[in-house]
Amino acid sequence: MQTYIIYFFDIYGELKKMNKKKIILNLILVTVFLLTSFLFTTISTNKNFDIEEATYQRNMEKSIQNVKLSGYWDLSGTPIEIDGTATGIGAHNWTWAVSQPWCSGIGTWNQPYLIENVTINGYNASSCISIVNSDVFFEIRNCYVLNSSITGFNIYSGGIELEYVDNGLIVQNNCSFNNGMGISLKDCNNVTILDNYLYHNGYDVNEPSPGILLIYSDNVTVSGNFINSSYYRGINLQNSDSNTIYDNLINNTKYEDSIAVGSWCNYNNFSENNIDNTLFGNGIELGSLTTDNNLIKENFITNSNYYGIAIIGSHTNIIEGNDVSAHPFDGIYIYNSNNNNITGNRVYNNRDGISIDDSYENIIKGNNATNNSDDGIFLSGSDDNIIHSNYVANNGGFGIWVTSCDNVLVKENTILNTTDMGLYIVNSNNNTAISNIIKYSHWGMEIANCDFAKIKENNISHSTLYGIYLEMIDDASVSNN
Repeated sequence: MQTYIIYFFDIYGELKKMNKKKIILNLILVTVFLLTSFLFTTISTNKNFDIEEATYQRNMEKSIQNVKLSGYWDLSGTPIEIDGTATGIGAHNWTWAVSQPWCSGIGTWNQPYLIENVTINGYNASSCISIVNSDVFFEIRNCYVLNSSITGFNIYSGGIELEYVDNGLIVQNNCSFNNGMGISLKDCNNVTILDNYLYHNGYDVNEPSPGILLIYSDNVTVSGNFINSSYYRGINLQNSDSNTIYDNLINNTKYEDSIAVGSWCNYNNFSENNIDNTLFGNGIELGSLTTDNNLIKENFITNSNYYGIAIIGSHTNIIEGNDVSAHPFDGIYIYNSNNNNITGNRVYNNRDGISIDDSYENIIKGNNATNNSDDGIFLSGSDDNIIHSNYVANNGGFGIWVTSCDNVLVKENTILNTTDMGLYIVNSNNNTAISNIIKYSHWGMEIANCDFAKIKENNISHSTLYGIYLEMIDDASVSNN
């Protein structure tokens, strides 16, 4: 555009020498030229953008189609079963597998065994692809597996089933319409489950199952998968440590939680997952006394039927930077769980934003709790907690409510536009409220039936009734507010 402007002024200098009619005529011509050039550039840019967008959409559709229609080899009714330790005549080990037209490679890191472009309809007879007792490197890529079923004593059957396996990659497969699991790992290590499409799995009437199961499995990465309409949990971990569940899209889980973490699951990382419409469960749940030291970070969780994130009987976890909204119960719910760090989360349009019950020595810091129908932050029966530097606004009940809790520090929070009280501490002892900003609440702060309260350096203004209201208080210290 700059070139056109310079060109215009050069022409205009010459036109000044011409008579008035010629000047007007030439100015019109130049203006038409500039407008035409600009419109051409704009149309060309928009056209290029449209072409790029259309190309992107075609590529995405083609990618999905390739996954869904991957049956270069149709082995329907003939599941692939590989036992890495099998010997003897007719043994289905890797030597046998690589002799088949659908398998290649030599089982090394740079030339793994590759099972590719296979379609298997299991016709409800156990797993479609089953690999057991293997520690060589292998890939299962671009396969379509459906109609597996849980049969006999094998409750871990699925579209793809790995058991006692190391060094596997499951990538860009379609695992759908399985009565068993979509993908099942038992006693596995160093496996990656990447960019798979899993739809409508786990509908066995006797043994409902998750989309992806990890049990007794460590150092597994589950990333980039689309998991939709699982009957019983989207991703389920049991007795599994040091796994990474990252950047998955989990929608429309019918029963239980979209990500469910059971007993003996420690040091796992649940990050940047997008979870929506969990029909009868929580978005993410850590639900055992033996599940500790996990990270739940930067997940986007909406429309769960119960809680967005539920931590039940689980300790020393980090819940950080999550976006949690539109749940009929609480955005983040902590029960019987100690030493957790709840930091930098955005919780809005829930019942309570953050609810802590019967839990000790937790830190609730730097969260944004807004537009919840009841309280922004609620603590009950929980001692030795810190509520620090949170932004709490436009909630329908109390901004922060602390009840039956001792030794709680409420410090440097901003509490605005609360329908009821900005800060309410009741039936609690040895608590401190210091340097909080409380504005535009019905009551700024009430401390009731509490002993040894310290209320110091709070900025409270624009309350409808009281700024600070004390009731049945012994040995309170109120200063510099």
